[in-house]
Amino acid sequence: MSTVSQHTEQNRRAWDEIALIRQQNMHWPAAAFFAQGGSVLDARVLACAGDVAGCRLLHLQCATGEETLSWAVAGAKAVGVDISAIQIEFARQKAVQAGLDVGFVAADIYNLPAELQDGSFEIVY
Repeated sequence: MSTVSQHTEQNRRAWDEIALIRQQNMHWPAAAFFAQGGSVLDARVLACAGDVAGCRLLHLQCATGEETLSWAVAGAKAVGVDISAIQIEFARQKAVQAGLDVGFVAADIYNLPAELQDGSFEIVY
């Protein structure tokens, strides 16, 4: 295994561990918050992005998906990517509970699956 691969794997394992700690100790908005139109995105970020309704948005390093879900609430067709499969699973569960159609992919952002590199995203966040 190359040094880069070793570091990537160490990073993935660390974020998996952090994900479990964060789920137990941090108080993220519940799925109902997003189902009711809530957003964790700063107003300045939303203003900078403009109208994202219908835009395909790729969110890199999405963690447990709160910002990704917020983009979906704003109307984007959002896909979140994170190296931690555990964080992605938490994000998927929250999306289902919120009733939002959001894609989540566990992947290294430096080695994205081909379907995320096809140029179909208008916004990369």
